[in-house]
Parts: sequence; structure tokens; C-alpha cells
Amino acid sequence: MNTGWFTRPSIPRISPPSRRRTAWRIAVAACPTPSGFAIALNPAVPVPLHESQSTAPEGHSGHHTIDLGLPHDVPIPVYGGPIGHFDHRRVISVGSALSPSDNYVLDFNYAYNDVYTATNICYNNGATPTLPGTAPTTVSGAPSVGLGVYSRRSTTQPADWYAKDFTDAPTKFGSVTVTLSPVKTIHSAIGYRISSVNGNQFFNNARSVNGSLIPTYQSPFANVSWTIHHGLIWKPEDNFFGYGEGGLSGPQFCATSTSATSPVVLSTPLPFHASLTEPSSGLTTPGTFHANNFTLGVHYGF
Repeated sequence: MNTGWFTRPSIPRISPPSRRRTAWRIAVAACPTPSGFAIALNPAVPVPLHESQSTAPEGHSGHHTIDLGLPHDVPIPVYGGPIGHFDHRRVISVGSALSPSDNYVLDFNYAYNDVYTATNICYNNGATPTLPGTAPTTVSGAPSVGLGVYSRRSTTQPADWYAKDFTDAPTKFGSVTVTLSPVKTIHSAIGYRISSVNGNQFFNNARSVNGSLIPTYQSPFANVSWTIHHGLIWKPEDNFFGYGEGGLSGPQFCATSTSATSPVVLSTPLPFHASLTEPSSGLTTPGTFHANNFTLGVHYGF
């Protein structure tokens, strides 16, 4: 934060005898892993810093202004190892319209859109003897528990697990429409639209579900437009909307403790609450809805 000067005549005002500013410290927790480090950042308590007194030149008044950028009194975090971030987006689409005559048109479209992102993390899975926590393993099958990061007030109890946190959302969209115009005064269309996501994620909470990462949204429709006479058009239209979220999801492996020797087991046989032993919506109500909208309209132009 720098002090700048506004070039205008000074106006008498009461100024505080001293000003204070706040610098934010960033605490970096490095979670050692066999292949590197994963990083957790936590904001520390604001630290008040005293600012030196300054006086404005004669005929000017002093004001505090902020220059965009990184202030010199904010420490730059030093990362302890590879974050390993990776992301991509892949899009492909195709569409066509077939019109054997002026009275019939077949239109169809298809699109595929995949968004993927991944970052190495260390996290607290919250495992207890009565509630399992997500428990990834190393290549050798050992619990991927961070070394040297301990619970508060302990020098022996590990606190964090490490894993590659990822989200993948491959989305498919398709539509087909048939337009019919048997006579000049009548135009109609019937079609179907569907959007489906077959996504997945890393579940750092053993009770999370994919939810909106695996939905299907579909909307069939039909409409007719009838020109009664020039300028007067009668049009009924029906649209159906259906949304539903997919099947079971959740972490495949869990543990009921956090240590280098924690047993990592399949989630499904556990008698405790875990996503794969709950309904597909997890501990929330199902994310589904259906609606049918019918519209009857009259257009008059003059």
C-alpha cells in the first residue's frame, strides 16, 4: 500500500494521529509424500503494522491510495513441492440438415464436451471408528498418509492423507427435429433434446456423491403453427422437461482411522454411513424434477 497525492487545494479536516495497515501472512503446510509434496494453505491472523508519519506538501492534502499489485510487505508463499496441476477441455460437435423437399426437413446435432482438472492435495478425511473416511493408497497398496504432519497437540498422530484431487465432466448433447409443412398455411415440428453427463470426482468426503456430475436432462417437444389468414397465426406448443441424477457414487475405499498402518477396505461392506451404502442421492433428497408445459398462442400482425 502506497501513499499518493491528489493535486487539489487542501481542505481542513481532522486526521487521526496515526494510521495502521494490515498485512496478511500465508501459512504454508507442506505434506511430504513418497513422490513429492502436497500443499495446504491457511490464512493466518492479520498482523497490524505501524505506518510511519508523513506530511503533505503545502497546498495539498494527503490521502491513502492503493496501487494494484503485490505489496512488498506480503510474503510470497514458498511451495514445498509439485502441485501437479493438469486440466484440459475437449470439444467436438457435428450437425446436419436433410431436406428432401420444401415440405420436410430432418435436422440433427451432436456435441461432446469434456472438462477435466486435477491437482495434488493433502486433506483430512475425518475418519473415526464410527464414520469412515476416504482412504486412497499408494502404488504399493499402503495407506497414502502424509508424513510429518500431525494433529493439533500431538507429535505422533498423523493428520492428513494425500491424493490427486480431480473432477471430470464429459458431457454429451444430442437433438433431432423433424419439420413438416404439408401445406403453405401449416408448419409443424416435433423433436427430442437430451444432455447427459457421465462425470466423476475424487471424494475427499466419504459421504459425498457425484450428484450433478451424472445427470440426464431431456426435453421432447412438439408444435404446430396454422396461418388462419394473413396476419393471424394460431400456435399450440408442448414441451416436456425431465431431469434426473444417476446411480450410486462415492469413494471405493475407506478407513476408520488415520495412520501409516490404517486398514484400507472397500466401502460397500462397511456398516457405517458411506456414499456407496446410501441412496444415489447420498444423505440428501433426490435431485430430480419433471415438468410439462403446454402453450396456446395467437399471433396477430397488422
